[in-house]
Amino acid sequence: MNYRLTEPTLFENAFPQYKNLDFNAVDLKIQAADAFGNKYCHSTGDSNVHEEQSHVITSPKYYTDEIAGIFDEMKAEHGINSMHVYVSYQAGAGNLGKHNDYDDVLLIQSVGGMEYLVGNETFFIKEGDALFIPAGTYHTPKVFSQRITLSFAWIDAAIYETN
Repeated sequence: MNYRLTEPTLFENAFPQYKNLDFNAVDLKIQAADAFGNKYCHSTGDSNVHEEQSHVITSPKYYTDEIAGIFDEMKAEHGINSMHVYVSYQAGAGNLGKHNDYDDVLLIQSVGGMEYLVGNETFFIKEGDALFIPAGTYHTPKVFSQRITLSFAWIDAAIYETN
């Protein structure tokens, strides 16, 4: 894959090996982090009900062994240097809403499906699909079901050092 893209791009079934991660194992990691109020695993959405929120794991400390292996593989094969794991328990779960990222992002759907409004285009990603979103591009996620989405980035440290 060429990640030097300038437009949002959908890659259908590009990562079939990442389908069907163990949702229960990921949930146990989230519950453990929540119990300690950890800043590296936080919730998004307006609800205070665990199942109505989306949860974001931002530290390898809270990755399952399976997810840690995927992170290592993506670093070695694609040069990524950051990964967030987004987990939702049901359709309509809260999420980040419309936002943009400083870095190019590659979203890989592992469990369930998601819709992303990117500019004026709508993309639906299913298990094994990937969606590339260039840095600075506004996008709005919509949760359709229980899901795990892996979000990879090529972080440019200089951006963060100057802001």
